[in-house]
Amino acid sequence: MLTTGQSRILNQRIEITALHKDGHEFPVELTVIKLVNEGVIRFSAFVRDITERKRAEELTRNYQQSLEQDVHERTKQLEQKTAELEREQQELFIANQQLDVEREKSEHLLLSIIPKDIARRLQAGEQTIAERYDNATVLFADLVGFTEYSSQKDPIEVVDVLNSIFSAFDYFSELHNVEKIKTIGDSYMIVSGIPTPTPHHAIEIANMALEILSTMALLRQSLSANIDIRIGIHSGAVVGGIIGTKKLVFDIWGDTVNTASRMESHGLPGKIHCSEAFYLLTKEHYTFEKRGTISIKSKGAMTTYFLQARKDDRFIM
Repeated sequence: MLTTGQSRILNQRIEITALHKDGHEFPVELTVIKLVNEGVIRFSAFVRDITERKRAEELTRNYQQSLEQDVHERTKQLEQKTAELEREQQELFIANQQLDVEREKSEHLLLSIIPKDIARRLQAGEQTIAERYDNATVLFADLVGFTEYSSQKDPIEVVDVLNSIFSAFDYFSELHNVEKIKTIGDSYMIVSGIPTPTPHHAIEIANMALEILSTMALLRQSLSANIDIRIGIHSGAVVGGIIGTKKLVFDIWGDTVNTASRMESHGLPGKIHCSEAFYLLTKEHYTFEKRGTISIKSKGAMTTYFLQARKDDRFIM
């Protein structure tokens, strides 16, 4: 209600349905105005066709509903896509974890057959790896009586015994920081001073040799096997490198390797047979028995020694 002076105006709008002369219905807006002026009441009415407005409102309403439906559908699709991405991320995370596990297995396998420093160089992309090492000590150990033992036993038992012996040697090779090169049948070959140079290469091999000898005595009793061991050691320069492309092998060559092998083959069961070069490097820390000058195949006359024991446990490394 609007009041102006002595007049009062009442304005009311309603929507109704009107009937066209051709018989169809259409929406109209009826506006009724009540005028009261000095006690006199008057009414005025206006009729307006609102068909277009209604159609526009309907279009707007339909558009809004369509828009809301579209937003709903897009939101649903986005939620589904998000769920798919989360699932894919989880699958990728699991796959990466499995890949890490397999990579660790592969790396562990590689490190079990190739020295760590050499393996890192291979992983970095180096193709040919070969180096000369001027200061190294090589040890060969051969099981005495194993050929006869293996001919009398079941193959599985033979392998179990050999595995027990060489697994013990593997453990002590890590303990004494020496590098296992390979096993050939019932022979075991290790080296110190390569691929990481160390001034203690002869000391480390001496400790390992004494460990092998005492371990073999214990294993001979526990395995009830009449097997002994013969050990040979020599110090000098060697060449080391990677051989092969499919089955990679790190191996060493040179006169030092051949001489260490001769020390073993010309040695005695239960003894550690050493060259004079090794003796001179370690005599201050270990006791030796001088064997004297003997003829060594392909080498001629050589003065050799038998390593017996440590002088002082401070040199256990």
